[in-house]
Amino acid sequence: MPIGNQSTMSITQLNADLARNAVAMRDANHNAMVFFQGVNSLGVAGLTNIGFSPPDAQAFFDAANHMQTNGAIYYGQATQAALFNFDDSLSAARGGQ
Repeated sequence: MPIGNQSTMSITQLNADLARNAVAMRDANHNAMVFFQGVNSLGVAGLTNIGFSPPDAQAFFDAANHMQTNGAIYYGQATQAALFNFDDSLSAARGGQ
């Protein structure tokens, strides 16, 4: 038997994969927007007050803001006029994952 991914995907499997990824994308964008509501209510000063250094508080706020921007674009509530690499902007937040 050959090793690796075999190209024997059925229509049923492909539709299930599409649906699973669409739901995951919706949920991730919704969660990012809800998460930012809390972060935004604290602001950079509030993050500093709970123990982040000022540069880390700003970096945390910016990362959460980038995630909510992605969500807002997904829901049609914002546009991104310039090219912006969300993956790069969140690399530190992912901690190498």
